Amino acid sequence: MDDATNNIPVPDNEALRVQVIAELGLRQAGRFDSCEDIIGLLQLASRRPIAMFTVMDQTRQWFHAQRGIKQTHYDRKDSLCAWAVAAGYSNDPFVVGDATTDERFINSPLVGNTENICFYAALPVKVEGVIIGVVAIADHKPGKLSANMLSALSQARSALEHILRTEAAAYIDRNSGLHNRRYFDAQMQREWRRAHRQLISLTIVMIEIGQIQQLRQNNEPALERQIIQVIADAVQTGLQRPADVIARYDDSRIVAVLPETDMAGTTHVVKDILTRIRAGTDDIADARANNIHVNIGAVVVMVDDRLGATHHGILREAESALATARAKGPDQAAVIEL
Repeated sequence: MDDATNNIPVPDNEALRVQVIAELGLRQAGRFDSCEDIIGLLQLASRRPIAMFTVMDQTRQWFHAQRGIKQTHYDRKDSLCAWAVAAGYSNDPFVVGDATTDERFINSPLVGNTENICFYAALPVKVEGVIIGVVAIADHKPGKLSANMLSALSQARSALEHILRTEAAAYIDRNSGLHNRRYFDAQMQREWRRAHRQLISLTIVMIEIGQIQQLRQNNEPALERQIIQVIADAVQTGLQRPADVIARYDDSRIVAVLPETDMAGTTHVVKDILTRIRAGTDDIADARANNIHVNIGAVVVMVDDRLGATHHGILREAESALATARAKGPDQAAVIEL
């Protein structure tokens, strides 16, 4: 079927497709190193200047691995890959020989001056039979899909689907659909090193779910899972930048890393998350959800040597901010700047 507003094709199983993306933690911009390696090999094997692995949810596409693409994400309405996702259930490659003359794409920034895509070819990437995105190659001039290009795309797709079945699953917390602590530690160290090199700010937001342990002690797994998922969705909705990293830190805490976010931006994000969480938990029919509250501690720092060579110093500061918020009472926040 088509999107009535933008005439963008949408698969009939769109709700299931988006659910699988969420369960795999792919609504975040986390990149696995092996995905980057695969796309790098695809670029070389296809002899095209652009190669990508892109994931598509309801409103946007973003690149989990890319070569030759300037931006990290685009609106779905501007995407060539949205058409490839919809066409993917035929298992045939989706090919555009010259996007500059195709009325579906001539107004897209991907075709215009931003990326200058002309030739485009893609294969669907599936998990459990559900298309979550595409692997694609592109060129700045018109072209045709050769047997060599199709072979390279097919091999890249097989490798990506294997990763999504194994490596990605190892990084996901199944109760929340968020990335887990293992993933967070790896990404946090990477962002810390990047901030150190570039001398940019870094924000840690730590969200603590009060009374969640009591539900576990009372053996209420269904309600516990529902509350965690509602709060996780509220945090993800409030943090929409592809570069933001969100993870389940432990049984009662969710943590987020926000690169290049200043004090004003962090304060706004924290207030927005609190509002979204309260609205979400209020919508839970079970009255026991009313006993659930959250506290948020956030720290904004211009990364330098004050906190040491690793990220553990800033995590301690975030925990200190969380303790300050907890001391204020339920549903309170504390944001500090170092």
